[in-house]
Amino acid sequence: MNPTEILGNWLNAEPEEVSKDVAFFISTQLLDGDPLDGDRLAAVLEWLNVAGEFKYRTLGKVLSFIAVFEHTFDSRFSEEGWERPKRLFERAILEKPDEGMVLTAEHGLADLPRKIELWRGVGERWTAVKEQLNADALERWVFDRD
Repeated sequence: MNPTEILGNWLNAEPEEVSKDVAFFISTQLLDGDPLDGDRLAAVLEWLNVAGEFKYRTLGKVLSFIAVFEHTFDSRFSEEGWERPKRLFERAILEKPDEGMVLTAEHGLADLPRKIELWRGVGERWTAVKEQLNADALERWVFDRD
């Protein structure tokens, strides 16, 4: 299995809430086009389809995906990483900039325990994916003659 297939399979296996969130941020940073236009998950999966592509181009996609994903989502893998969103929600509730924002913040704060647990699991599964995409595995794949 090539490295982009590993990423695509992982992304498809994640809960829809996670896969759509990841696809949105990956697409905003790595793909052309308006990230609010169309199915971003489908666009990212298509981008990961590397049929006929040079292996070094595929390797670049994999390394870019990993870098963007970890830069964007690494903090979500632990409870401490959710302190900033928690503070922002609490601040919005206290300062009451507008009613809609207060309701959104209250909902976000109430949903935080679920999100923390959800993303803890994402982090565990991501660690398993990264083990398949370590430097040695990627080097073997690049130089494999299949």
